[in-house]
Amino acid sequence: MNKKIIISLLLVIIWIGFIYFMSERNGDKSSNDSMQVTRFIVSAYDKIMHSDKETIAYHQSEEYLKRINGVIRKLAHFFEYFVLSCLMLNFLVVLNKFRMLYINIYNLLFCFLISCLDELHQTFVNGRAGTVKDILIDSGGVMFGLIIFWLIYRLICNKRFQNV
Repeated sequence: MNKKIIISLLLVIIWIGFIYFMSERNGDKSSNDSMQVTRFIVSAYDKIMHSDKETIAYHQSEEYLKRINGVIRKLAHFFEYFVLSCLMLNFLVVLNKFRMLYINIYNLLFCFLISCLDELHQTFVNGRAGTVKDILIDSGGVMFGLIIFWLIYRLICNKRFQNV
């Protein structure tokens, strides 16, 4: 087997492992970690934007932080599956056994299956829940990954899509 194929497959497997590792953490640990990330992002935003004291005080309120934290958590879902989609597409392209239409279909089906299994897995983790909303967000990340991957692929490889 070709080194590129092995490396591409390993990256897909490692990323799926990362997704499941993140899902395995209980609800309190996951919430605390994401709240720390949220506080960092909000603080960095205030510094970059040179926010006044009143704005900073509002941004540090629990109500505001909880609302932003919800957005950050959903963006994390989106990003995880964006990356998975790109890695899976890369593997399928390197494998060089399928036409572009089938590469896209296999990618969508595979990533959707992983998302469903991940959400099912979360129903067994203390303080976590699997939701259809998260599957839809994950699927949005997959679709975005598909679009970005092909745009970059086309720019880098300068190939016509029909030749894939």
